[in-house]
Amino acid sequence: MPTIRNACTGISITEVAFFAGVTVEEAIRAVEAQVRSPGLLNLDEGERFAPIVCVFASFYESTKDELSKTARLWIIASVLDRVLRRRDAADILSLRLDRSRQDHFDWKAPAPFSHVRLREIVQGVVERMARLARATECVSVNPEVMGGTPVFVGTRLPVDTVAASRAAGATNEEIIRTYAFLTPELIEHAEIYQKAHPRHGPPQSLGELNPTWKLRRSQAAPPTRSD
Repeated sequence: MPTIRNACTGISITEVAFFAGVTVEEAIRAVEAQVRSPGLLNLDEGERFAPIVCVFASFYESTKDELSKTARLWIIASVLDRVLRRRDAADILSLRLDRSRQDHFDWKAPAPFSHVRLREIVQGVVERMARLARATECVSVNPEVMGGTPVFVGTRLPVDTVAASRAAGATNEEIIRTYAFLTPELIEHAEIYQKAHPRHGPPQSLGELNPTWKLRRSQAAPPTRSD
């Protein structure tokens, strides 16, 4: 039976949350309910999860008002059993599937829940994985640069500084005025990367890095789910 070790190296719980489009708390709740299933959890390097867990976590949370916990877990177990019986199980566990192969696998739940289809959830997870991959290409983590703090490639500007400044109300124009090499796309990449890889402790603000520059703050919007 395939295991996560030969499926992929695994992803963190914060990456599960980002890819699933749920909060970290929701991801933990969903994971605790179903990671004991075979092939989903690797404890060799801490808790690392097969990417298919993101699909199950998104499904588990998005249908909590429609289906009982028992029904949701039964559907997840049924789909996972179907995956593990396939020769390409490792590829499906790690979501290493091109669009045609994603469409080829039957993501529909068995009767009496045949109306439940996971295909759209899978597509959303894969798209967010692609977004993070693009963001990661712009980030460098080097112990000799800022002590290994994630920075934009070729710079000493921490990614989470930019993400925190956006969260605090700074506009793209204000941030770019301070760091001319940045673009709206790079700022978006910073926000995506920070969501998937949050750092402990408060990041330095742009104002702290640039004492002569004052950050205009706006009223914070109420928290929303990741997308």
